[in-house]
Amino acid sequence: MRLCHDLEPVVRFLERNDPSARTLLNLVTGRTGTRAKWVRADDPSDPGLIIARHRWLYLFSRSRRAGIKAADELPVRWQRRFAATPSWLLDAHQRRGLVGWQTRCHMYALADARRLRTRPRHRITPLVKSDIPLVVRHWPYGRRADYISERIRGGLSAGIRHDGRLAAWALTHADGSMGFLHVLDEFRGQGMARSIGAWLARRQLRQGVGAFVYIETRNRASIALTESLGFERVGEYAWYGP
Repeated sequence: MRLCHDLEPVVRFLERNDPSARTLLNLVTGRTGTRAKWVRADDPSDPGLIIARHRWLYLFSRSRRAGIKAADELPVRWQRRFAATPSWLLDAHQRRGLVGWQTRCHMYALADARRLRTRPRHRITPLVKSDIPLVVRHWPYGRRADYISERIRGGLSAGIRHDGRLAAWALTHADGSMGFLHVLDEFRGQGMARSIGAWLARRQLRQGVGAFVYIETRNRASIALTESLGFERVGEYAWYGP
């Protein structure tokens, strides 16, 4: 894998494979405010396989065999900490006993605002610094106040308030994907999740960024909500580490 100094061929390759390669496309171009630290390709002038590094490693390849081989050749110190990577790579590493933890997700994407099947029914406002402790408390992937603060400052966020109290919210991740969606128990059943999902998707599309989301394969409620909004399933992706 060779370091890419000219990113134009990489971007063209990723655009041809959008939305499957959307996470990498956003990180390579930096169009969602976050840029990969480095990008490598099998052939920088005519790539068929890309690996990029931000906080995690990200891989996209048209060939499973080539993708697995490239991942195996990475330095051991990176410990195969992959994010938003096709799940076939996880399967290959799992068979060899290289995986300690994993999260499998379906990716859903929305290319056109006309496919949205709902409009927000609630007043939505951006999140603010004082919202961070509540969001942290209800995020199941770690007490990352620093990351959530970064996403409020640098990405899109949506909140619904009841009598001044935050009742439901969502944000976008560093790669541009929608996430953090949560509705407090006492406010469920009022369509808040639908309003936030539709609002956030429209805002992303207006900014020229395709709306997409990763949902754990076992989260049937979120899958049903996302499909009801008009998103289409793209494929299965994984986060995993030693």
